[in-house]
Amino acid sequence: MDLLQEYSSGASDSSSPEEDEEEVIGKQPRLQVPDPSTQPPLSVPELIIYSQNYSDTQMNRKSIFLYVPWKPTRDAVSKLNAATSKVLAAKNILLAEYKWTPIHQQRSNLGYHITLHPNIYGEEYKMKVLSDNIRNALITDVKYPKNSIGYDEERLERNNRLSKLLGKSKDDGPDQKSINLRFQPKLRVFQSPNSNKLFLSGLIEYSDEVQQFFTSVNEVIENSVDSLQLEKSPFYSLDHHHITFSTGSPNTVGQQYEELDALNQELESVDVGDIIGDVNVSISEIVMSQLGQSQQVDSFPFDI
Repeated sequence: MDLLQEYSSGASDSSSPEEDEEEVIGKQPRLQVPDPSTQPPLSVPELIIYSQNYSDTQMNRKSIFLYVPWKPTRDAVSKLNAATSKVLAAKNILLAEYKWTPIHQQRSNLGYHITLHPNIYGEEYKMKVLSDNIRNALITDVKYPKNSIGYDEERLERNNRLSKLLGKSKDDGPDQKSINLRFQPKLRVFQSPNSNKLFLSGLIEYSDEVQQFFTSVNEVIENSVDSLQLEKSPFYSLDHHHITFSTGSPNTVGQQYEELDALNQELESVDVGDIIGDVNVSISEIVMSQLGQSQQVDSFPFDI
């Protein structure tokens, strides 16, 4: 997800128009410049007025990204890195042709997260309605996985250690419950929709309840997006909820991995369950962030 870009994860690549212009400088025919004193007074072209109005209209449009944040413990991050190393070691081409950077070492404001939906575009007032719809639906429409709801034991243990160091009494319990998820024992590589970067990610383990939960969340978002006639990015599809562990940037400019499906089939045989099988993915809210902005727009706690 992991600021915000099409898939939450890296800056979009774009070529500089100045580079193309440099090639034709000096090749233009000499133009006859008319005497300003002989010209009629200038009027404001209609095109300029139209462009200004268009720009003003665009200023009222927003681009947002919906995701579920996850703040892993230091021990969990170590396990994610170990799983990443095991997978990359098993597939040498990924090590040889890409430079990999763990999410926790990147400057992104997203951090570790679960992407919920392609980027959404529309007028600001519609985004406010979307925000209200999601907040209300988390209370009335979302089907929560009851067997996965509980306290974040890792956070509780961490807080107790901190309290002990500070000489405070032991914490009786966290003030908020969360949905506690697990990873599948394998990783998968995803391609960025707007660059040549790769994302090495852990797949969320689906029980029937967990899958129903994510399905109900997606339905809430989709129904609201459709009813408000908002636009969504056509360059992103979500076939399995996941969390990116590390981002791979190609060592060669323009390089693109062409056989991603074949690669992921090979990674099926690389079992990392012994490393990340007990990692607790504790989630408690949905965040709506504006693309290109460092501050989050809104957050919606789960009604659990």
